[in-house]
Amino acid sequence: MVHDGDASNTGINKRDRDDKTLTPMDQMNNPSDLKITQEIRQALMKGEFSMAAKNIKVITRNGTVTLRGPVETAAELKQISVLVKAMPGIKSIDNQLQVK
Repeated sequence: MVHDGDASNTGINKRDRDDKTLTPMDQMNNPSDLKITQEIRQALMKGEFSMAAKNIKVITRNGTVTLRGPVETAAELKQISVLVKAMPGIKSIDNQLQVK
């Protein structure tokens, strides 16, 4: 029997199996995309964010950053948005973050 995890994650698990939803496997391997993802991840780790926020999915493809996952508060969501928008090299942001 395969267990999908906590029942509250069922919708997330189904979404992540959808062919239209980007996952970390879709991360581009070109140096500029990898650098953007790395810089976002480092900024999240250094910042005073919740553990949930530090574990969001960050996927960069051709300069477009997708942010997905739960965060603790609306204020945290806004902080992350401001942080990412200020980073160089990003063409656009697809912010799919959700407050728990």
